[in-house]
Amino acid sequence: MGFIRVRNLRGRKLPEKKQSQLKLYFSQSHNLLNSLVLVLPLLIVYQVGILLVGWQGVNGVDLFSQILVPLTGPIAIVISNFVLLVLLFVGVRHLRKKEKFDSGFFAPMVIESVVYAFFLGAFIVFVIRYAFPLADAPDVGQADWITKVTVSLGAGVYEELFFRLGLISLLSYFFVKVVKVQKVTAILGAFLISSLLFSLAHYVGSQIDAYSFVYRFIAGLIFAALFKFRSFAIAVYTHAFYDIFVLFSR
Repeated sequence: MGFIRVRNLRGRKLPEKKQSQLKLYFSQSHNLLNSLVLVLPLLIVYQVGILLVGWQGVNGVDLFSQILVPLTGPIAIVISNFVLLVLLFVGVRHLRKKEKFDSGFFAPMVIESVVYAFFLGAFIVFVIRYAFPLADAPDVGQADWITKVTVSLGAGVYEELFFRLGLISLLSYFFVKVVKVQKVTAILGAFLISSLLFSLAHYVGSQIDAYSFVYRFIAGLIFAALFKFRSFAIAVYTHAFYDIFVLFSR
């Protein structure tokens, strides 16, 4: 009887309170509700940065600011913030019906992103300086620190929002529902297409360099994997910290 009792107990799923903290962290940090709230501070700092440094801080995928800033000036920042806050509020309100918000995971998620960015950034700094210098790298080496931070946060938020959260989600849905392929194939196709477009987007108005194109394509795959298997927020913070690491190392 004792053996059977132990066996039955082992066969049961342990309650959430008794799960390992690491397992619980990986589960909760993948929560989209937590991601949206965690990304909000970066959105706000980015918008303030645009107000301080002007046009040169606007990210290429931030189409809203690109259109409004030249036409309306600083008022575009107020409009952008208002629209983003409304969209975020709607998203958070919807997600709270099915997901649990927990601010206790914010600090570990940021730390995890810093670790990813450090190793990714250390690698690319080595490549840029000693192996294959990128001829078309952004010319912000002499910019002030506010501009560098603004550019980095804009890249992290808007490029992950557009290419990963938006594009990968839409492509995966299209491949599964319309093309009728298996989920794994759909995700792989979404990764490849989004990463290809991510790399191409860096050459609008300029000539494509083979090496840097391949590098950005691979970087896109890495960010896509972080988005899919970790979380949107971790992909955003890793991307932003990575850019900060690279820009301040020049």
